[in-house]
Amino acid sequence: MNYREKLLRQQNKNQVAQLEQVIFGLQNSTSAQELNKEKKAREKAQNLLNDMLGLLGSDDIKKLSDLSNLLQGKTLKELVLENNQLKNTDEHKTITNLENKLADQKGELTQVKREKETLLKVQENLTDKIQTANYQIEGLIKNIEKGLVKGEANILTQIRVIESLLKEKK
Repeated sequence: MNYREKLLRQQNKNQVAQLEQVIFGLQNSTSAQELNKEKKAREKAQNLLNDMLGLLGSDDIKKLSDLSNLLQGKTLKELVLENNQLKNTDEHKTITNLENKLADQKGELTQVKREKETLLKVQENLTDKIQTANYQIEGLIKNIEKGLVKGEANILTQIRVIESLLKEKK
């Protein structure tokens, strides 16, 4: 290879390298331009959405489904009708019936609990009366054995006192 060929090859390599740099630069600038276009389009769409939400009253829109319904043009009357139709389904009726049964059972349980508490109080009172009567009977028996209570009339009087204690209502 002579000097001239080497020089031409070197020039070709330099030109190829320059062209590659130019192509790379163009690719980057094209990607950057497209990226900027996409950013601007996204910002524009976001601004449009914000403006629409502002017009609709953003306080009313709490869920994406609310916005979807508004965008579909569903009126409040249609939404109420749809809600009522959902309430009329068998599943909703079953749930409502179960809720009612549960509430009834809770009421019955509360009533049974009150009755049980009342019965426990009555049982305590009766136990106290029986215990008191037992003490009275034991005392009467000891007094009879000691001879402190004599005669059938006195014994009957003491027994009637004990009976009255048992019949006494509190």
